[in-house]
Amino acid sequence: MMTTRKKIITLALSVVLIVFAMATLVACTGKDAGAPYNIIISNNDDMALGAVAALGDQASGIPIIGVDATTPAVEAIKNGKMYGTVKQEVAGMADAILDIASNFLSARKDDPTINIIDSLENTKWNGDKYKDVDVTVGVDEYNYKAKPNKVRLPYTEFDINDDTVENFPNKTLDGTVQVVLYSDTDAFINTVATAMQNQSSGALNTDRFIKGDGKDQANQTTKIEAALVEKPDLLIVNLVDPKATDDVVKKCDAANVPVIFFNKEDRDFDYKGHNTLYIGSDLDGGGHIQGEMVANLLKEGPFKVESGTVIRPLILYGQQDHADALYRTLSWITFANKGLEGTGIKIDFEQKINGNVNVIHPETDWNLGAAQKLVEGLMTSPGFKSIKK
Repeated sequence: MMTTRKKIITLALSVVLIVFAMATLVACTGKDAGAPYNIIISNNDDMALGAVAALGDQASGIPIIGVDATTPAVEAIKNGKMYGTVKQEVAGMADAILDIASNFLSARKDDPTINIIDSLENTKWNGDKYKDVDVTVGVDEYNYKAKPNKVRLPYTEFDINDDTVENFPNKTLDGTVQVVLYSDTDAFINTVATAMQNQSSGALNTDRFIKGDGKDQANQTTKIEAALVEKPDLLIVNLVDPKATDDVVKKCDAANVPVIFFNKEDRDFDYKGHNTLYIGSDLDGGGHIQGEMVANLLKEGPFKVESGTVIRPLILYGQQDHADALYRTLSWITFANKGLEGTGIKIDFEQKINGNVNVIHPETDWNLGAAQKLVEGLMTSPGFKSIKK
């Protein structure tokens, strides 16, 4: 275990990225004298689309890979502006949240003292397929230790030719539910919210959603406090800052209101012992698929490069304290390197400015506009160099 968990988060991967021949994260200065970027890996589709907007026609020569398979990203892939994405099942996420909420609220009618995690016992969410598992990428200090009170959903590889839409049955919510979202502009979160509305048999109308600005946790916490005054039967929360989990759980415990968190996980918080549950995607599954995509595209097809080629990635990280961003990044690096073993192709994480690595950018905060601004600032120096044949 590392010296302090807080130090690791604050330094934003410094220890682990040294293992991968990286150093400290820094914000873009726009004065990079290093080699140009050849590939962009983004931890969500919104940031990837920001890169597409900044690069314009140049985007077709730079492989850009995102996560979420949002409708705008799928269109960008069809138009040749993005290389690919990883599918995070939106309707499946909504189904998990509402199925667990519905089951819990029904069980609570029979037993007012029941805990959310105990109410899962006779549901599909109690099976091994959805249990939290150890993450195996990175060094020992970063291996994620399984903790209870978490449900995880798998990522799948996105297939541009597969237009299958999975339909989930509507759920009955036997009680009052309040939903608090971190942002009103995040495409993935808004799509999950719409799916929750559609699957809730009318119980979750727009009045049941409280949306934040994506940045102000204090403001969101104030809204959560106001919601707790109304004594809902269940609170469903997507936090601005995952590190606010402890504070919000304490407030919910004091108000005797159960809470389900989703998509923003505090990897250090022990959810056990509280009437709470976290629902999210596999920590490293999306990165695993991204890493294999990177290795494959460099070995074959229009982006194939020769042995001895050095590729420089731009990583649009998302949010510094986000567990998914951390493990997804570590995972794609691990599996890209594994897939390129013996090819002589190198992904270079050692380009430095004043001793600091600048390939990773956490300041884009999941936002399309912020990513676009960042990439625009990098276009002159170091610039972007196409590897497309």
